[in-house]
Amino acid sequence: MSDDVKMSTEVADLIFVLNGMIEAAMPHLSKEAQLDIGDMLLNLSTRTKGTDLMKHIAGSFGHHFPTRS
Repeated sequence: MSDDVKMSTEVADLIFVLNGMIEAAMPHLSKEAQLDIGDMLLNLSTRTKGTDLMKHIAGSFGHHFPTRS
């Protein structure tokens, strides 16, 4: 994930709010659901095709979730 990804203030604010929602929801998600979400976000953040912004957003949410890898 690159720290120099350009995004609007609105996108940055949305990421901040969604991160808060994820943190609040985590205790209510099963371990299996957390692993499923973590694997999907890891896939999005590391795929070769896709924009840097998409990879950055997926990576910023992905740190909340465990993965099977």
